[in-house]
Amino acid sequence: MTAFRVVSLATVMVLIALLGYRRFQASVLLGKQPFLSTFRAYLFWAARTTASLFKKGGWGKTRSFFHVWLGSYPESWQKLALSGAWLSFFYLAASGLGLAIFCPRGLYGIPLLLHVLGGGVFILCLTLLVILRAKDYLPLLPEQKQLERRRSFWRSFPASLPRPILFWLLVISGFSLALTALLSMLPYFAFEAQLDLIAIHRYSGLIALLTAILFLDQALPRPGS
Repeated sequence: MTAFRVVSLATVMVLIALLGYRRFQASVLLGKQPFLSTFRAYLFWAARTTASLFKKGGWGKTRSFFHVWLGSYPESWQKLALSGAWLSFFYLAASGLGLAIFCPRGLYGIPLLLHVLGGGVFILCLTLLVILRAKDYLPLLPEQKQLERRRSFWRSFPASLPRPILFWLLVISGFSLALTALLSMLPYFAFEAQLDLIAIHRYSGLIALLTAILFLDQALPRPGS
């Protein structure tokens, strides 16, 4: 459990720091400066950017971003599946990984019940997204056909990241979360096997969270756009 806490906290923080630094480089022109000066400027930029989210109008910008994102998908089923997947995933990440890292006891009581319900909503919405959009991310499809498809799920994302890999990584880790949670509830496995299922469940959640962070980074407006 201690190793999982260290690995989770380190990988999430490093990924966020690297993505933030990439945005910092794109938005601030520093030229050639010593490492300490650049690092200090990055810390000030990160603190100022984070603080702006909690100022007046910060929540409005976040909400308008999601409204614009949902508005690009006219089909109601796609909007519902996308909203349900992200909202349930936010709670799953906060209650699952958050309590696993910062609470020695982990999940229990009402948060655990809501976690199970949120997992059901997430896997249902993820299944709908796979049914509706998986054909756009088959590796054998030519790139032209992918770009010609109307309102592709990742159409607004830059082509710098391997989008099919990220899509299927989230799908695989999401279904791994559901499967390991279900199997750990069945009375057919020894105690050691259940511990292994819980470990796989936790690391599947970590992979899903890292993938979701990459998705959100690509969806957010780029500096200067």
